[in-house]
Amino acid sequence: MSGNMIWAFYMTLGEHMWQDETSPAPGLYLPKAYSEEMRTELEAWDEIISFLPSQGINTVLIDVGDGVRLDSYPDIAVPNAWTKDFLRKKLDEMRALGLTPLPKLNFSSAHNAWMKQYRRMTATPAYYDFCREVIAEVCELFGGPGYFHLGLDEEYPENQRHKDMMIVRGAELWRHDSLFLFDCCEKNGARPWIWSDYFWKYPEEFKSYMPKSVVQSNWFYFNMLANGKDCDPPGWERAFNAFGELEALGYDQIPTGSTWANETANMQVVAHCKNTVAPERLLGFMTAAWYSTEMRHIYTLKNDAHRLALAKKENYPG
Repeated sequence: MSGNMIWAFYMTLGEHMWQDETSPAPGLYLPKAYSEEMRTELEAWDEIISFLPSQGINTVLIDVGDGVRLDSYPDIAVPNAWTKDFLRKKLDEMRALGLTPLPKLNFSSAHNAWMKQYRRMTATPAYYDFCREVIAEVCELFGGPGYFHLGLDEEYPENQRHKDMMIVRGAELWRHDSLFLFDCCEKNGARPWIWSDYFWKYPEEFKSYMPKSVVQSNWFYFNMLANGKDCDPPGWERAFNAFGELEALGYDQIPTGSTWANETANMQVVAHCKNTVAPERLLGFMTAAWYSTEMRHIYTLKNDAHRLALAKKENYPG
């Protein structure tokens, strides 16, 4: 069964999703989190990609962002962005190792610093043109991917409290823009794929419009306690329970864990979803360390992949 499943590793090319030019330093004695150039290092990229097959990983989700110089909008590219030809070369190297590269661009207003000036044009004709054209070009660049991750997570005021401008779409606009983005993917032959936390906050709205064709990556990065009802830290039970709720609604899922907050999360997510989600709707699993692709993070990134490998070995041996 596991041979047909997606076992995915998330990694960054561009990483201007979370901080923008106005974001403060993340802590005492630390520099500002935002830098004009992307931090991706080729040595780290090559090392992690060569490592992934040994861990049973068969898919790599690449957060493209502003890390490649697109023909349609070269003005959003960071100064050290890769060329399209160079990224194609790196994608071919992945395929030669048995890895399937898939693209991600985050269209949540909480994670769209990569859009540069276009992020402040949300819901305008220029914004819709931008979204349509970058999705089409990235699909072409990836050779017609089967899936396209649109992000769409955490678009809430609390996630933008440090920004000079907050943009949070209301229910009707959120519905309109989500359906628009799904259509852009499908017109380019890619199945839309999103994070599922909108469901936690607005379950009825989610159920009223979310197509069954959209792949759900509900995520859980923490620790459920032995009774299955309490979480460490408290308050994240809603996220854990959403795996079963999405199954009851009939959505295909790629559940996602991480070592970002708890090293046991991947094991818990894989075991729980194996027993909760019907095999025909469980497309696979993903892990996301949420660290940039740099040599200073190489052991963190490898550990994240290895923790998913351990969960796979425990729950899907052979």
